[in-house]
Amino acid sequence: MTTAAMLLRAALADPAVAALPGIPGPDATFTPVRYDLVAETAARDQAAALLIHETALVPERHGLRRILDLGRWWDEKTHGLPLPLGCIVGRTACGDDTLREAARTIRKSLETALARPEAVLPLIRAMAIEKDGGVLEAHIKAYVNDLSRDMGPAGEKALSALSAMGKSPASPLPVLGESWYRPVDESA
Repeated sequence: MTTAAMLLRAALADPAVAALPGIPGPDATFTPVRYDLVAETAARDQAAALLIHETALVPERHGLRRILDLGRWWDEKTHGLPLPLGCIVGRTACGDDTLREAARTIRKSLETALARPEAVLPLIRAMAIEKDGGVLEAHIKAYVNDLSRDMGPAGEKALSALSAMGKSPASPLPVLGESWYRPVDESA
């Protein structure tokens, strides 16, 4: 399940969200649709949809109306913690050497993207649904920033908040164990 789907389920358990016009009820059926087809499918079927990636920034371009901004909902619920859009994890069974090498490779890629965004833009544009430069830039800034380098205490609090939402009886989020997060020490 994606972070976006987890957040949507948590938001739908919020009585204030459930009262909004156009919000699916608790008995709604969720149909998985490939991310690049969601907007088209929602417009065609006149259905509510969870938009992710850069398309979430421009629903109007697809004839859709935003009824809930999950980022704003998260911001209000967590008092401004960063939204954990995802994280890169590795199985401890891979061993420390493999995890360190993977972390170094990912960090090098991230540093390159931060230092030379024009170098990665062709790949991003080729994979993007929305081709508008401003939309792509906003999308990249959401994913590639200082929290990408090191989520720090704010990121750890955000992950704890996400996990805590799963502990509420009203939320169907999965519950993570208390010791699931362990950053890789790249220095060894």
